[in-house]
Formats: sequence, structure tokens, C-alpha cells
Amino acid sequence: MKSERDQGTLVFVLVIALVLGVVVLGFMSSLSGGYKTGADTLGNQVGDTIDNAAHEQELRNLEWQFQNGVLVGFWVNQQRITPNEHALEEHGADAWAATNCYNDHGAFMTMANGLDFYFPCREEDGKTVRLTVWRRESATSNRFHMQSAYTPKGGDWSKILKWLDRTHRATKAPVPQDIILIIDGIIP
Repeated sequence: MKSERDQGTLVFVLVIALVLGVVVLGFMSSLSGGYKTGADTLGNQVGDTIDNAAHEQELRNLEWQFQNGVLVGFWVNQQRITPNEHALEEHGADAWAATNCYNDHGAFMTMANGLDFYFPCREEDGKTVRLTVWRRESATSNRFHMQSAYTPKGGDWSKILKWLDRTHRATKAPVPQDIILIIDGIIP
């Protein structure tokens, strides 16, 4: 059986450790901002690493969801669209293919960077992804103007997703329920 004296020693040691911990923390906080700056820098680097890893995981999850049929045509606007003048001049028949894909299947997700929105749709083959690109009038507007329509990166969703992320810094984003699509100044 342990003596009460051993328990008293243990309590004394714990109290001394607690007092020393408070003294060390007080001393560190009274020093110049060097420790704080170093700790903030280290904390920011760790936070950035975690954010970047989570972002890469989100991209891999979106790719997996697409490949396994989890991402489906969730949104088809009531408006039927046609290519705008720019899309026809730059992409020809591919512009028609992209707008027909949108009209037939809708967008399986929406991505944005600021006022630029990207509506990808998947063709019947289950592999080819086409894109319509829109610019929102303002951050609170429900009016979106077509910028282009085409099939980027050979229609490969994995490549399109990386391109949207790296080149355009686009992320998943909602659109207003009462969205109005405008093509060359005309509401279809």
C-alpha cells in the first residue's frame, strides 16, 4: 500500500510543474514579437498545407464522382440556349454541340471564379464533357451573359476540372434559382 507521503510528493511536483509552465508562458509572451512571428509563420504554413491538401482531395472527389455516375444532370434551366456570336466564330459546330448538350442534359454542376461561371454538361456517351461559359452582371444579379460554348481539353472531365482549377481558379458555386440567361443581349 502506498503511503500518503508519496501522494503529497506527487501533488507538490504537479503544482511546481504548473507554476513553471505559467512562468515560461509569461516569459515567452513578454519577449519581443520574434516568437509570435515565428509561430504565426509556422501556423500559416501548416494551415496552407492543410488547405491545399483538402483542395486537391476535393478535386479527386469530383473526378471520382463523375467517373462513377454520382454527378448527374441536376439542373436544366427552362431556357433553351443557342451559341452566341463569339462561340460560333471561334468554335463553329462545337459551339452547337455544347449548347445542345446543355439543352438536352443540363449542367451537372456549376463552377465560378468571381463573376465568371462555368456550366459543364455530359454527353450521352457518359464521358464527353462540354462547357458553356457565362458572366454574371454583378455579384447579386440573376442575369448571366453567355461568353462562349465549346468542348475544352478534348472533353476529358479530369483535364477540364484541373484546367478550371489551375487556370481559372474556379470552384463549385451555386447559381440563383431565378437565373436568366442572356445571349448576345437577347433573353431566349
